[in-house]
Amino acid sequence: MCFLWLQLGRFWHWVQEGGNSNIILVGITLIYVWLTGRIMKATTRQASGSLQPVLSLCRFAKSGDESFHTILIENKSDRPVVFLDVVISCHPMGHKAIVHNLRGWDDQILSTGDNARLKLDFSKELAALRIDISMCGFGADIVVSDLSRQVAIQYDFAWAVGRFACKVGMPFRVRWRYRLRPWGWRYHRVKSRFSST
Repeated sequence: MCFLWLQLGRFWHWVQEGGNSNIILVGITLIYVWLTGRIMKATTRQASGSLQPVLSLCRFAKSGDESFHTILIENKSDRPVVFLDVVISCHPMGHKAIVHNLRGWDDQILSTGDNARLKLDFSKELAALRIDISMCGFGADIVVSDLSRQVAIQYDFAWAVGRFACKVGMPFRVRWRYRLRPWGWRYHRVKSRFSST
């Protein structure tokens, strides 16, 4: 016990010498900054988790007269969600995939508890290829966010294998398109002014 008190006395004497107290103060400050950073990251993750959109995707059974499949999209979260990007694809056996970017869904809001129907209609392309719908696989890639567009989730639905996956974050292609969109609006506004004169 006496040895411990002796060591504490030496440490205290070292602290009081020269600028050694500043070294300890810097060390304590660094630990405080590190802990504060961890707390801020945890708080940010918790806040983004509470804003996270939650969708439920399920497929409808195709009736006899329909030439397309339908996916029911339900908003299961307690706040509205905004559709940022909807891409549907058809994978006919032995042919290149057919992809439709459905820009009509952009900026559409799905309120809490509401649902929407996404039609996977590739009947014209399949008729041109002379392929039956039963020989195809289908997929849907849906990117949604909260109303503030701070938290985005990408849903991937593969019809044939029954795979449903989601990934947090906005894909780069969608982020880039939304960054460039205001410039496209400005270009068309200026173009319409010059073409009308």
